[in-house]
Amino acid sequence: MRLEKRNQSVSSAKRDLFDVLGISTREDSYITLLTNVFSEPEGEKWAQDYFEEALARPAPAGPVNVTPRLYLRHEGMKTADIPDLVFAFGYPVTDIWLVEAKIKSGESSDQLLRYEKEAAKVKVLEALDLEKATEVKWYYSYLTLEADSPAKPTKFEPIAYELLGGILPAEPDLSAELLPAYACMRQRFLDYYGARSEVMSGSTFPESMTLNHYLDDTWGLIDEKNRFHWLMRKITEELGMQPTLTEAQSRGSAAVVCEMRDSGWQSARAYGVDHAPLYECFDVHLELQLTHGGDSVSFTLHYHTNPYIQGLRNREDIPIEERRNHQERREAFAHALSHNSSQHLKQVGWKLTSPANVNQLAKRVPNFDLGGTVDEFRQWVREASAAMRPAVNDAAKETIR
Repeated sequence: MRLEKRNQSVSSAKRDLFDVLGISTREDSYITLLTNVFSEPEGEKWAQDYFEEALARPAPAGPVNVTPRLYLRHEGMKTADIPDLVFAFGYPVTDIWLVEAKIKSGESSDQLLRYEKEAAKVKVLEALDLEKATEVKWYYSYLTLEADSPAKPTKFEPIAYELLGGILPAEPDLSAELLPAYACMRQRFLDYYGARSEVMSGSTFPESMTLNHYLDDTWGLIDEKNRFHWLMRKITEELGMQPTLTEAQSRGSAAVVCEMRDSGWQSARAYGVDHAPLYECFDVHLELQLTHGGDSVSFTLHYHTNPYIQGLRNREDIPIEERRNHQERREAFAHALSHNSSQHLKQVGWKLTSPANVNQLAKRVPNFDLGGTVDEFRQWVREASAAMRPAVNDAAKETIR
C-alpha cells in the first residue's frame, strides 16, 4: 500500500533502540520498562509524583510497589483479565491504583468494567498476597498518549504519558543496563508531545509544505494518524467547532477520521440510556477522512443515531416503529437542508445525497488531493464549513431541535 511505503521510507531515517528491537508501539514493552524504573531507589518518588499529577490529589504515603500485567483468572472465563500496571501504596497497603495502558491500540470497555467489580478487587488482593478483607482505596486510570476516554462510561479516568516527561529526570541514577532503554523511552515521549505542541501552535507549517509532506513527517511514536489528528484539532479550534478524532474500520483496514460538530448537532440523549426514544438520539457532524491508500481527504455530512448503531435497518432488537420514526426525522432534516440551502451549497462544491443513504447526506467534491499545501487544505475546510454550518443549523431548528 502506498501509505505504508511512504511511512517506512521516512521512519527509517530516525530509527532508535525501540525501532531496532521491534517494540516501537508495543505497550507491554513500555509497561515493563516503567515498572523497572518505578522500582529503582528514586522510583518511589517518581511514582508518587505521577499519581499526584495525573489524578490531581495527594499521593498516598509509604512505600510503593508496582506490578506489571497482573494475572486475574475469573471463574467461567476462558481467558484472564490482566491489568497493565498495579500500584500498591503503603505498608500495610492502604491504596491501590489500577492503570490500563495503551500506546496505539484501543481498549475493550467491557474489560475495564470487569476490573471495577468486587470479584476483580478480590482477585487483585489475592494476587498481591493481601487478605480479601483488606480495606483499601481504589483508583482507576486509562493511560494513553492523548488522554483518550474509554468508549463506555467507566471509573477509569483518562490520563496521559505526557506528565512523565517532566517527572522522569534526564540524568537519573540508574544501572548501566537500564539507562539506554530509559533514555530512549523518555525521548520518545518528549518528541511526541513536542511535535504535537508545534502543530497546535502553528509553528511547523511553511506555506510551501504539502499536506502529503506534513503527513509523511513521522518517527518514534508519531505516525500519520497523529499528524492528521493534530492538524484537525488546530483547524477545529480556529473554527470554534468540537472535534472527535477516531478511525473508521472497514474490511480489516482503518481510515483516519475527524468528526466536527457545532453546538446542538449531537443530542444530549443517548439511545439505550434512560429509555430515550431513538428519534431523539441523533448525531449530525461534518466528517473529514484520510482515504484508504492515503491519496486524498474526503469531506462529508453525516446524520445518524447517537451513539452510532451499525446495521440499523436490520436490527430486529430495536422496534420497527422506533427505526421508522428515526428515519422520518432524518428525511425531514435532509429535506429542509435541500430546500433552504441547496443552491448555495452547490456553489462551494457540496453535493447533496439521498436520505436513503444510511449515514451520509452530503459530500464535497472533489476530494482534497494531498499534493495541495497545508494552508490550502485549511482554506478548503474553512470554505466548506462556512457554507454548511448555517445550513445545518437552520435545518436543525426546523426539524430536530
